[in-house]
Amino acid sequence: MRDNPHGLEEIKSIVLVGNPNTGKSVLFGELTRQFAEVSNYPGTTLLLSEGWMADFVVIDTPGVYGLYSSKEEEVVRQAVEASGIVINVMDATNLERGLWLALELLETGKTVFNVLNMWDEVETTGLVIDVERLGSLLGTPVFTTVAVKGVGIKELVGAITSHMEAPAERSLSQTADFSLDDALGTSELSSSGTAEATLSRRQRIEDILEGVLVRVPERRGLADVLSEIMIRPLTGVPLALAILGGVFYLIGAFVAQDLVAFTEGVIFQQIYEPAVRLIVGSVLSGPLYEIIAGEFGVLTMTVTYVLGLLLPLVFAFYVLMALLEDTGYLPRLATLADRTFTAMGMNGKAVIPIVLGFGCVTMATITTRMLDKRRERTIAIALLALAVPCSAQMAVILVLLAGLGFIYWALYGGILLGVFLLIGGVLSRIIPGERSAFMYELPKLRLPQWRNVLRKARFRTRIFITNVFPLFFLGALFISVLLVTGALGAAQQALHPLVTGWLGLPPEGATALIMGFVRRDFGAAGFFHMALTPIQAVVGMIVITLFIPCIASVMVIHKEMGLKGVLGILGFTLGTAFLTGGIIYRVLTFFLGG
Repeated sequence: MRDNPHGLEEIKSIVLVGNPNTGKSVLFGELTRQFAEVSNYPGTTLLLSEGWMADFVVIDTPGVYGLYSSKEEEVVRQAVEASGIVINVMDATNLERGLWLALELLETGKTVFNVLNMWDEVETTGLVIDVERLGSLLGTPVFTTVAVKGVGIKELVGAITSHMEAPAERSLSQTADFSLDDALGTSELSSSGTAEATLSRRQRIEDILEGVLVRVPERRGLADVLSEIMIRPLTGVPLALAILGGVFYLIGAFVAQDLVAFTEGVIFQQIYEPAVRLIVGSVLSGPLYEIIAGEFGVLTMTVTYVLGLLLPLVFAFYVLMALLEDTGYLPRLATLADRTFTAMGMNGKAVIPIVLGFGCVTMATITTRMLDKRRERTIAIALLALAVPCSAQMAVILVLLAGLGFIYWALYGGILLGVFLLIGGVLSRIIPGERSAFMYELPKLRLPQWRNVLRKARFRTRIFITNVFPLFFLGALFISVLLVTGALGAAQQALHPLVTGWLGLPPEGATALIMGFVRRDFGAAGFFHMALTPIQAVVGMIVITLFIPCIASVMVIHKEMGLKGVLGILGFTLGTAFLTGGIIYRVLTFFLGG
């Protein structure tokens, strides 16, 4: 049962459907003024989303090519059957593909509004589409929009509102120039699925295209050349290394050193924390002072780390990630990485959740649903939980390693990549099943819209702060209580053989590991003010990266894999972290000295 904040006796629903990557979620955001994840690759929307447009509930659905074959299409079909109005969002530059779904929607008898989105690209490519004739042939209103710029939205909303408020008489899809049976070739196409029915529908699409579309010779532009460069191994691999390396260098060199030095070092450590300690010290002393304003104080360390250290780094990372998503580069990276991921029992499509994991492992775990087989999803979830540091954790790691020189950056990245590839190869051999074939549509390369980039980065950052602040607060409170009660010293002593003897870290490294059970980035922050040698810094960052995933990720993994799966992931990551850390410490000490 949906919530009904407007107190209506009957909820009037509008459902958005369309092929993948046609801009449904952009349109959803424009109609409802509610943020929805929007990126330039198929598979962004994985679940039904709901919002309100005046008195109407609007439902955004995952992208589909039809209504009757896959599990995802079944979910969309059910949403269509329960709706009052269907908005079919089509890529105006690929009308042929969108018409298949449009004809299936006509068959349902629902009121359908067809939207030709990305209309600006039609105009720039020289295509000519007779919109009025298309509407006449389909028997449905057809609107042109540029959703990312808000163009055409007002007209669409006005038509929908007028229709929803008018007395119900008949479906708009019953007013076509041709009868429904003529338009579909048969009245039972959805259930028959015969070759004859398919050919009939295909012929109907060709007839419509001939009547409304003026084709122009394809012109090879700069975007086509760049797209080919990105997917060819000889040019694509160096370009991928340059792009991803540039992202991390920009964050590590500028944001992690210069910007954080000001926000964390000046604003919070030199101004905010002394002021807090002065105020708290005037009214409290002893253990309570230590808990509130001490080394791990809930008003000192928590606020300084979250706002001074993590906030600028996470926001910068999300901005750069949004740029990669909105240009359409990630699907090309997926194509380029297909061979590598094949060796790990997946296909190139898995690169998208893996790359998104560097933003947020929790959300990336959800996006593994875009992978076709359970085996592939299991391998991807395990690798995300183990060897992919999220933006918050990466932020602290970049700060810690920024001043050590390139060799230690390379050691950390190389070791992590090696663990990723090795574990992926092992999992592909011990988890039964076969990988699915790699079939993935490459969207057009597009210039990112800064409005969407900044909205997405701001939204993700707000979610991060909302989630991480309470956990950092509770973590700081827990560590402070351990400190003032003497339990922290006892824990350090108990963990001494593991932390100092096996991992080669200073005794206080036990504190960071205990903090890591709250969140991995919280654990990484625990190393921040320790006097570490370069080898200890690399080992500490490797261990805390491979450590157990955060609480939010554990909850999502439990939802995706069940209790047995999540317990297996926790034991697997914890064992791998300590085993790898001890081996790396000995290898680096042997070659580089203590």
